[in-house]
Amino acid sequence: MKAAKILLISLCLFQFLFFRAATSEGGITQLVIDEYRQVKERVEKLPQTKAGKYAKEVVENVSRSILMAREGLEAGDEKRMKEAVDMAKIQITFAEAVAEERETAEKIEVLKAELKLLEQRLNDYLSAKGAGR
Repeated sequence: MKAAKILLISLCLFQFLFFRAATSEGGITQLVIDEYRQVKERVEKLPQTKAGKYAKEVVENVSRSILMAREGLEAGDEKRMKEAVDMAKIQITFAEAVAEERETAEKIEVLKAELKLLEQRLNDYLSAKGAGR
């Protein structure tokens, strides 16, 4: 019975210490701070990707979200920070999807133009061959 009490007290103490170690100054957990840093790195690289070329307006929204996350960090508001980081992650995915869609649409237009040119050349060829008979 005494061993069980010691074990229970030890577990409670361990949980308390673990929680304290996971929480940084300002009451924001290290996990959220780490997630913020990872997302911030992705956001900083985003303008050099297809998203920067094809989805600039979405990239601007992502930058605003990461700014809101930083404001949450500075204010010690973990909820606000986490929500902004989550929003930024969603917006990054959206920016990448929009960029893929717009790049594909651009490629389709180029292919349509090439197809039209080839059809015209084929028609010209068939017309010339028919006139030569």
